[in-house]
Amino acid sequence: MSYAQIVADFMDSKGFHHSGVQQNSNGANYIQFSITGEATNVRFTVIFNEEGHDAAIRAFDFVEHIPDSKYAECLVCCNELNMKFRYVKFYIDNDNSITLEDDAVIDEETAGDEVLRLSFTMMHIADEAYPILMKAIYG
Repeated sequence: MSYAQIVADFMDSKGFHHSGVQQNSNGANYIQFSITGEATNVRFTVIFNEEGHDAAIRAFDFVEHIPDSKYAECLVCCNELNMKFRYVKFYIDNDNSITLEDDAVIDEETAGDEVLRLSFTMMHIADEAYPILMKAIYG
């Protein structure tokens, strides 16, 4: 059974809604789901490397389309957030959107719990970081 399916089955057992196992253009399996926090809603994509026993947890477009005039402020803000938080990396992608990422080494027995636990940790960090990022853009 694939790691993606193991995680999807675990989420099903916990009553947690997800997209089901899908495959990207590179042939990697992934699942998507959202978690709503106090300050924001985050859409997660978890991409599985079946041979490497790892998962890439991403929140693409966490903050979409940063104005060019605010790029420098947001870059400094991402750097400050990266120094503040251990488990999440913030960066500005090629579309001028801020993405959150985390990577996890997983095994068959704990894959579902690990991915969900790390996603909730990311959500809590996103909740704390979102107002800081909004201030960098609009403040």
